[in-house]
Amino acid sequence: MYKKPIVGIMGPGNSANTEQMASAYQCGKLVVQNGYHLLSGGGPGTMESACRGAKEEGGLVIAIASGDDSERLNSTSIFRSLPTWVADVTI
Repeated sequence: MYKKPIVGIMGPGNSANTEQMASAYQCGKLVVQNGYHLLSGGGPGTMESACRGAKEEGGLVIAIASGDDSERLNSTSIFRSLPTWVADVTI
């Protein structure tokens, strides 16, 4: 069985500017157009834009969030969310 590779797109959340969000949206579309699945942190901003672009192309979008944080996932774009239950660590 052929398994598609996964491309991850992460970036600024609520601090993302219009240009970053437009670029992320186009990247999400290109990921799917080139035969890949999209992996994202599932948050707002660039991650949501990339997810929306991939979804509009009919792609599979996977979100991995730290902790049981399903409330913060961008609900309009995520097909699969996998909470990790791992605590955020600042070094």
